[in-house]
Amino acid sequence: MATWLHSKGFLAIIAGTVGLQYAASLIWDKHPVLILIGETIPFVLSFFLLRHVAAAHSAYYRWFWNLLSLGSACYTLAIVSWIALDLIYGVQTPILSIGDIFWNLQSIAYVGALVSLLMRDRSIYRNIRLLFDTLILFLIVAAVSWKFVIRPRLADLFSTTTWWDVAITSSYPFADLALFVCLFMIFYSNRFPYRRQVFLWIVLGFAVFILGDMFYFSMVALGTYEVGSWIDLLYGVSVLLFVYAGRQAVQTKPEEIRTDEDGAGPKFKYLLPYSGLIVLLLLTLHRVHWRSIDVILSTAIVTVVLIVIRQVTVLLENDTLMMRLRQALRQAEYLALYDPLSMLPNRRSFERRTTEAITRASRLGGNEQAFAVLFLDLDRFKYVNDSYGHGVGDELIQSVAGRLSSFADNRFFASRMGGDEFTILYADVASEQELLELSGRIIEQIGKPIRIGQLEFRMAVSIGISMYPRDGTTATSLLKHADIALYQAKALGRGRAVFYSERLTQELSQKIAMDTELRRALEQEELLLYYQPQIDAVSQELVGVEALIRWKKQSGVMVSPAAFIPLAEETGLIVPIGRWVILNACRQAKQWKDAGVPLFHMSVNVSFRQISEPNFVCSVADILEETGLPPEELVLEITEGTAIQDEQETLQKLLALKQMGVRISMDDFGTGYSSLGYLKLFQVEFLKIAQTFIYEVSADPDKASIVKAILAMARSLKLTVIAEGVETEEQYRFLIEHGCDWIQGYYFHKPLSAEDMGRLFAEQAVIDSGHAR
Repeated sequence: MATWLHSKGFLAIIAGTVGLQYAASLIWDKHPVLILIGETIPFVLSFFLLRHVAAAHSAYYRWFWNLLSLGSACYTLAIVSWIALDLIYGVQTPILSIGDIFWNLQSIAYVGALVSLLMRDRSIYRNIRLLFDTLILFLIVAAVSWKFVIRPRLADLFSTTTWWDVAITSSYPFADLALFVCLFMIFYSNRFPYRRQVFLWIVLGFAVFILGDMFYFSMVALGTYEVGSWIDLLYGVSVLLFVYAGRQAVQTKPEEIRTDEDGAGPKFKYLLPYSGLIVLLLLTLHRVHWRSIDVILSTAIVTVVLIVIRQVTVLLENDTLMMRLRQALRQAEYLALYDPLSMLPNRRSFERRTTEAITRASRLGGNEQAFAVLFLDLDRFKYVNDSYGHGVGDELIQSVAGRLSSFADNRFFASRMGGDEFTILYADVASEQELLELSGRIIEQIGKPIRIGQLEFRMAVSIGISMYPRDGTTATSLLKHADIALYQAKALGRGRAVFYSERLTQELSQKIAMDTELRRALEQEELLLYYQPQIDAVSQELVGVEALIRWKKQSGVMVSPAAFIPLAEETGLIVPIGRWVILNACRQAKQWKDAGVPLFHMSVNVSFRQISEPNFVCSVADILEETGLPPEELVLEITEGTAIQDEQETLQKLLALKQMGVRISMDDFGTGYSSLGYLKLFQVEFLKIAQTFIYEVSADPDKASIVKAILAMARSLKLTVIAEGVETEEQYRFLIEHGCDWIQGYYFHKPLSAEDMGRLFAEQAVIDSGHAR
């Protein structure tokens, strides 16, 4: 049945059905069985097809199609009873029969169907007003029809039938008047429940039905009607036109089903109730001799006309105000569903669209209804916004939105969630490979140069993907899981697409739990500083220490920095933790200095996230002032990766620190870009060779060659070189032989607590005093 509704040859089915009915009624010598078949086929067919149409609609529209289907069932019962009495059993069918009951029920069902459309989504006051407008129009049309059409036809019936037969026969034209009035009121009230094309097919079906009733009434009044006559074809055509309208309605997309209340309808609709009054008034005057019209009557007529004109003027003014109100409401609705900056749908619109896709997929079923949610985030957009201003950032958002819009088709729905986040709903997904290819095209398109004035940007984007129904069955869960996948894409290095999996949720839960514990640890002073000595390679004297953070839970369990520092970087918690480290390291260094310890410097690692904070330089200055530690005794260690992430901003801040007296060390040299230019640009004084090279220096000739080259280069640049992670005698001897300045590692000392470090300083002082004697 669904195939029939969507078949391109549907009109051919209608034509064949009508042809069969015509052949049965007119060609095959009015055989009773053939007439019965011919008369009932269109209505039986329409009954089942209209039921199918009703099932495909929501509750409001389902009433309309079910009542039309009920009308077909009533007609079928009526014609079966009529033919059974008149032809099969040879009984002369009276004007009043059981068939008339079903035909009248058919008319009631049709009127009810139209009324269900009129009453849809209306307030009680609008329904009352519509009811009175409908009654006015019905009474006027009924009065005129009775006077000039119905009554003359009934004159012949009064002479041959009873008044009851006349009443039943006249009920058909009055039912047709009700149908006509309802159709006109749907048009008059500017309420088009479907596309106009669908509505026109419905109107055409009712028009053919009413035309059949008109011919039937006239032929019955003249006594010329016979079962199986040509007018019966009109009834079959009418219900098949309803079916065709239903087929068009099923194919109509949900957003095309609308209620037209924008005030753009015909303005003569306001004249309708009053024009009827004018018509009746003119008909009344036609029956009155003009000599009998006095001043009172003429004044009353003129007054009525003036009141009508005034009322219509008020209604037109009200219509204009309502149209402005609706335009304002449409604008408000647009702002509620669209992002004004990017002109893309917003989060609310995306969630609504996703919910509709879920509803449609769950109703139709099957894997072919799978779709995906892609969550996009522009990498390092905050840096652009902070560095170049929100105006440039807004233009970047608009450019990215335009590039996403270039992908738009009936499968691709893009929206802006806010900030630099976008989402895409992609329908009819065949495989994960298809989504990876789509993500690749998006990354490539957004990565193309964007020119804003004299500036040029190349933006990267990370994408998280969740799929329905595998990763979620609600809009909220799909967005949440796509966001989790996006989080993972950024953690893996940005500029890539990652699919959601349950493992990501578990990892995220663990990270959230650790983040909560870490914040509590910062508040409850569970964080500790340990200090690893830095030793002069030749004299083996202590020349400085590096502050290393540790986390000791209240339970006594120690948490490795490798477990929580990356998380602190991701969440931004590294900023308050980093400030805490610098503050406490400087405070401890000042305590040791005041105790007479000849400490040359205190080294502290800082990350790009810390340096990128606008108040980083001021924060360091405040700490030095608060603790009283001389700036030259503080060494800030940065990595090569930190140096290149935002070269200009990092340079300005490090130079400001250098002017204060703070010294800079390049940590893990050799593992990143290893540019000599950065060493000069950032005025680095210390260079730390990465532990990965030191660990294999005695076993791997290539690593040994790299260390030699670094040491030779550092000497030429007059930099102090610190070898990190020295653990064996062989490593130590190799470094001394090739001119390394300072040693840090387990070969001399592991990281020590402040108390143990104090004892080491005391031992060092005893040794120094012994040397002095």
